[in-house]
Amino acid sequence: MKFGTKLGWILVAFSIVLSIWVISGIGNEASTTDENGFVIEDDGVTLSGYTGPGGTVSIPAGITTIASGVFADNGAVTSVTVPDTVTSMGTGVFSGCTNMSSVTLSGNLSSIPDSTFYNCSSLSGISLPGVSSIGSNAFYGCTSLSSVTIPSSVSSIGSGAFDECPGMSSITVSGGNSSYTSYDGCLYNISGSNLIRCPEGKSSLNLSSACTSISTDALKNCNYVSTLTIPATVTSIGSQSNWNPSVIYGYSDSAAESYAAQNGITFEVLNTSDEGGESSDSDDDNNGEENSDSGNTENGDSGNTDSGNTNSGDGSGTATGTTTGTGGSTSGGASGNGGHVKDATPKTADGDIDPRYFLSLGFLLAGVAAILYSNKKKINYVKEHRNK
Repeated sequence: MKFGTKLGWILVAFSIVLSIWVISGIGNEASTTDENGFVIEDDGVTLSGYTGPGGTVSIPAGITTIASGVFADNGAVTSVTVPDTVTSMGTGVFSGCTNMSSVTLSGNLSSIPDSTFYNCSSLSGISLPGVSSIGSNAFYGCTSLSSVTIPSSVSSIGSGAFDECPGMSSITVSGGNSSYTSYDGCLYNISGSNLIRCPEGKSSLNLSSACTSISTDALKNCNYVSTLTIPATVTSIGSQSNWNPSVIYGYSDSAAESYAAQNGITFEVLNTSDEGGESSDSDDDNNGEENSDSGNTENGDSGNTDSGNTNSGDGSGTATGTTTGTGGSTSGGASGNGGHVKDATPKTADGDIDPRYFLSLGFLLAGVAAILYSNKKKINYVKEHRNK
């Protein structure tokens, strides 16, 4: 056998062995499951799944990242402690944990991602660490929460963050926040000019005297607010889903009168002499139980949906519990239910093609080429005799 042919077959055989080695190693290198059911990636710091018995769960110290949906739809989990080593989480980590009543979050989390506590109907309290953002639908369907405190570090709140929370009667913003403030238990932009969200469990509402606009769905599902006095300073009111007050009080030719007429709501005209007294205190509105600060990153001074800062929802269910962290907090005890739960199947591999496959293919092609080249004369001879 010619040297080129031998070399070719050696390369082909090597490529086959290399392929088998790569394939057999795939299942072993993606992740490992410890004795408590935690599925940890081969980097040793990423939690990608959980197969344990539930109950009280303490995530191992040293974990820095929790992948999307690790505990999603796990009805056996009743409480979770996240160590301070964790700095980031994927979306929907606790989504659908309907029996989870308490969570202790890492004090070093950078954000609360989208749908983190989606439909956690038993969660009755949570202390938020110094995160910079709260994602869309983060607390959607948390029917047992009665209040939430937004840390001073938060500069962004996603749409629907507190939707479907019928027991929530208060949203408070911590002092020093440069993007948001609160008044009478409601969320406003920093200047207090735009009402962003009235919690669904409030039974009455006094608008800030600085308020000039009411965002779209700021009053969504706020059916306990059956009457509302809207001052003449409010010039823009966005559409409101599932809010049907019995009476709106306001002034002639105002945004309030237009909104009432457009939505078939009884409107009662206030005397001009009453203007300025129906809403609340004066410019120090934001210095009471809630607070304010300077700066404004909120894009919601019109009656339309705030840029990334709107809410909506409805729901039912019951539960109790608490959570701790550092920064803001929440507590509760109410009834309700949430809607959809995100599909958050944990990933155990990154999905990239192993570069060793390309190496194996290279050896295979080189081997075939070597065999063909060394037998070039023989191949030509066969072709010539076939043509005769």
